[in-house]
Amino acid sequence: MQRQLLQLHVALYNATSKLRWWSTQHPARLVEHCPAVAEALRPLKPHHGNGPQEPTAAERFLATRSFGWKAKPENGPRRQVLLPLIDLLNHHHHGAPLRIEAGAMRMATAQPVGSGECFAHYGHRRDGLDLALHYGHADPSTPFAHCAPLPINVEGVGLIQVEHQVGRRPAHPLDPPRVELEEGGVRLSHLCCHRGHPERVRTLLKLPLQAGLQRRGHGQVEAQRLAQRGLEALGAANIGLLERLTSAAEAADHPGGSVLAQAARRQAAIIAAVMG
Repeated sequence: MQRQLLQLHVALYNATSKLRWWSTQHPARLVEHCPAVAEALRPLKPHHGNGPQEPTAAERFLATRSFGWKAKPENGPRRQVLLPLIDLLNHHHHGAPLRIEAGAMRMATAQPVGSGECFAHYGHRRDGLDLALHYGHADPSTPFAHCAPLPINVEGVGLIQVEHQVGRRPAHPLDPPRVELEEGGVRLSHLCCHRGHPERVRTLLKLPLQAGLQRRGHGQVEAQRLAQRGLEALGAANIGLLERLTSAAEAADHPGGSVLAQAARRQAAIIAAVMG
């Protein structure tokens, strides 16, 4: 039965030209072959393309359509297993999560767009740009965007440093960052803008900035004003990088350009709503 299911699975891939699409039209192929797009993406997603590369195109393709299975959590690494039928479900932020119970994967039913189509939730950590680069589609449902890892100097405020955690993301988009007050600024392990909860980023960033500014002799009102300036400057820096990526993707003669540009525009809209 497993062999027959796998044969049907392969036949479906062949009938829908999924491997050909992945090899020629996926946004990640645009990044690989267009230096201008790769250059524009690098400040936003430095980890992209730095992971271990599977030896063949087919295995790289299947890496986006498989699941890390750990039969015995207490020992041994995860094994990648295929998901026949389940991998046909598109992602939605309110889709059904993948659950393993009693040694088997089980799916609930979720139809969040009001039609008969069922959706899965691919995981909590990838924002819209990550989804476009990994799975190849522009997702309109994800409400959060990770801040680019970058340092910016803001006049009157000092250095705001968002770290680059190589190949890692917070376990959940709402995980609070590690915040360190430094001489003349603030350092954050990461920062995630959630459109539904803008107050979280504003509080996480503005409170330490205000505390540092007051230590340096600013009054409370002035410290609040300068902290707001720092928040807006960080948002503007991210939006500028995303606009640069949008322009590069739109200028490229590649089918994946429109997907990457759409994802970048949505990221910018989320960050503008939270830090604008």
